[in-house]
Amino acid sequence: MGFMDRQREIYQQKMAEMHRLLVPGEVLYGVIMANHQKMMSAKFFLVATTDRRIILQPVNRKVDFDGPAISYGPQDITNASVWGWAHDAASRAEKVKTFLTTSGDRIRFDAGGQTWKLMTLGGNMFENMLATDEQLAGLEALIGFLAAAQPR
Repeated sequence: MGFMDRQREIYQQKMAEMHRLLVPGEVLYGVIMANHQKMMSAKFFLVATTDRRIILQPVNRKVDFDGPAISYGPQDITNASVWGWAHDAASRAEKVKTFLTTSGDRIRFDAGGQTWKLMTLGGNMFENMLATDEQLAGLEALIGFLAAAQPR
């Protein structure tokens, strides 16, 4: 089993674990692995996007759950780096590509009095080769959720 096969296997296991955090009737659109950057450190998270909220589950370097999950609904998002970005692009893949190639691979949003700065894999040709299809789908779901949370 190669490195990429092992990464896909781990991703599938963690995706199944994230299902346990859902409430009855909630639909999981995708999960990404990301790190939240702070001044001198970074913390790893699995970030799940559902039809109702985003769930940030801290994980350790072995991708085991490491503390309680944090969740935010669309009403909790007070600012996001995807607001004002080209929402009318031809496809979701183009939207993700456009956003990530112009944002330096960072997704920023404010929620619950905290600024989140997430770095994730995906968005350019090299990263897309390394990322799984599930990671890219999760990335699209997160960006779509944040874009939809923009007050009208």
